[in-house]
Amino acid sequence: MVYQMLNCLHDLRYEALILHRDVSFNNIMVVRDEPDGKPLFILNDFDLATRKTADGKPDGGPPSKHRTGTLPFMSYELLHDMWLAYEVVRKPSGDSPLVPARHHLRFDYESLLYVALWCAFKCEKPRSTEAKDAVNIQVGHWECGTYHNMFLRKRALLASITGPSSIREIPLSPLFELWLPFFEAWTDTVQPADRLLQRANYRDDPAPQDSATGGHRTVDWYWSRDRILAALREAEPVPLPS
Repeated sequence: MVYQMLNCLHDLRYEALILHRDVSFNNIMVVRDEPDGKPLFILNDFDLATRKTADGKPDGGPPSKHRTGTLPFMSYELLHDMWLAYEVVRKPSGDSPLVPARHHLRFDYESLLYVALWCAFKCEKPRSTEAKDAVNIQVGHWECGTYHNMFLRKRALLASITGPSSIREIPLSPLFELWLPFFEAWTDTVQPADRLLQRANYRDDPAPQDSATGGHRTVDWYWSRDRILAALREAEPVPLPS
């Protein structure tokens, strides 16, 4: 699923010039009756999708003036924007201002990571009350509380090697425990990007020196499809002999 969706999102952006902007568990379908017996994953629901020019600028149509994405799978940079808009900067009347409309392909890649993790800890029925409680707590971390807390937890997931919110603390089901190095390879690959984003205070263009080649949208290429794919394939578990 991960490999197919990474390629799908990449080709959608660079060949069809479309950003999906709502990669979530419910927006990925699977067809299991392919001739080769392998599942085919299909991205659907383009209600929040937008067109882009080749250099990443909006291409016609009204710009989005609200957040884009489904909360549990939303990029931590978008959560940072929402925190600033709704919990820090408020109008004198008390009404929250509109969230700045921005979206990059890396946000969709990050959402895909959360979808994969969601499958790895939630799709298999917990075998004990303790395991069920751990899953419920993890779900709560991604869809409950303040935007600031959700931003901090997701940022820690991507930027911390150890700690209560690190990738190693995700309550993977027994079926997926073997895949922890796979998920660690993903977070290790993109981890340096957070340092660049921090220096830029999470502004829209954290790597202006690469703006001519698109490196700012992948944060110095740490969030590029090819770099992520290479890391994941190297870390993929070797199937156990039957």
